[in-house]
Amino acid sequence: IALSQRPPGRDDLRLAIGSNSGYAQLWDIVDGLWHRLDDKNGGDGGFLNHPEGKAGGEVTVSLPGSPGFERNLFVGYPSFDSDRGIVRIVVVGGNTGNVSLTERFDGDIFLQGSRQGDRFGTDIDTDIEGKFVAIGAGGGGYVRAISFYANTSSEEVKVRPVGSEIRLNFNDGEEESSIGSRFDFGSSVATGRVPYRGCPRCGFVLNGRRVAVGSSTGFYVFQFVEDESRWYQIAEHASDSGMVEVSMSPDTVYLGVGTPSAGNGRGFLDIYKILDQEGDLRKGFPQR
Repeated sequence: IALSQRPPGRDDLRLAIGSNSGYAQLWDIVDGLWHRLDDKNGGDGGFLNHPEGKAGGEVTVSLPGSPGFERNLFVGYPSFDSDRGIVRIVVVGGNTGNVSLTERFDGDIFLQGSRQGDRFGTDIDTDIEGKFVAIGAGGGGYVRAISFYANTSSEEVKVRPVGSEIRLNFNDGEEESSIGSRFDFGSSVATGRVPYRGCPRCGFVLNGRRVAVGSSTGFYVFQFVEDESRWYQIAEHASDSGMVEVSMSPDTVYLGVGTPSAGNGRGFLDIYKILDQEGDLRKGFPQR
């Protein structure tokens, strides 16, 4: 589920809902009434259905938290093309009652998995404006970050990757089974923009991007260093309680970490604060 608030001064909300049944839905609420935007006929043939018509395929969704880059909706289909996975970017135009959905970047190489089995689009998260997107490949063990840029000559907007793919690094001789499988890394992702541009103590320049990644081994936090065009792991926390799901505040200071299988299925939610640019963590709820 993803929720986006419309322009300031208006109470309208936009709600995207994914499923394990091969479709997603997009809804708008105006004056207390919900309106479905992706299927004007109210049937099952919505615009956001699985491209291959898979009735049982997982579909994930993400929306910017506020009005952003042409009101983009991001929809992931991890089971597409024998679990290669693909992400569609859909521009939502118009207003309730006269909404248009237009897919952009159809078939772009950066919006699909590298190989079959990657399950690209297992999870998707954007910054609050929708200009930066982190996409998890929960079968391939990586996260791909993308952003948008405009071609100055043609003014055409294109997708480009931010750095290389984010992956776990295994030490030489370290067996995968000792710390869990690398392949579910990317099953949960969260991102945002840090409120500063540099680290005086570290001596590097940031582009304001941070990504948190959940897996069955725990969670990890990565920072993008603009000078080197490279992602660095700045924090991690191991877990033996099954799959870890992550969510991050828009300023990337607070990190929500859920372990649904912990406590014999009772589940736990922990809140961490990232204290500085080097990724020191402090567990506990924010003080009010």
